[in-house]
This record gives sequence, structure tokens and C-alpha cells, in this order.
Amino acid sequence: MPGPFHPFNVNGEDAGKEACLYCKHGDNPVAVVFARNPDCPATRKLIKALDAETAKHQKEEMGSFAVFLAGDKDKVEPKLK
Repeated sequence: MPGPFHPFNVNGEDAGKEACLYCKHGDNPVAVVFARNPDCPATRKLIKALDAETAKHQKEEMGSFAVFLAGDKDKVEPKLK
């Protein structure tokens, strides 16, 4: 990543705000999924698997998050909650 970016956060401690999760994780290992459609079954499956792996690696302070590339957060936010 060339630098911070501030997507709208739907859940977590920054829910309802634009915050840079890239910045929060710093040098810790992190996996990021960029997707277009939160309704896609394959995307949901991938995120669930990633959540499970992230939970297994809490000792290493691994983090993960998904960024949905949507033009209108008001339409996508209810689907993600």
C-alpha cells in the first residue's frame, strides 16, 4: 500500500466512522480482501475462512478485514451488518 486510506467501517471499534485499518495494524501481519459484492457466496465463504484463520493467529497479532468497493455506503452497510 502506498499509504493510508480511510474506508467507512461497518463493525469493530471504529464502526460508523472512516478509519484506516492499514494504519492500525502497523507492522503486524494482516490479510485484506477487496470485493465488490457482499452478497457473493464465494466472498462470504472467503471472509469466514479468513476470520477463522485470524482467530487462530491472535498470538502473532494477525489481523484481517474486508473492503467493499461500493459507491453508496448507505446501500451496502445494512447488508454487512
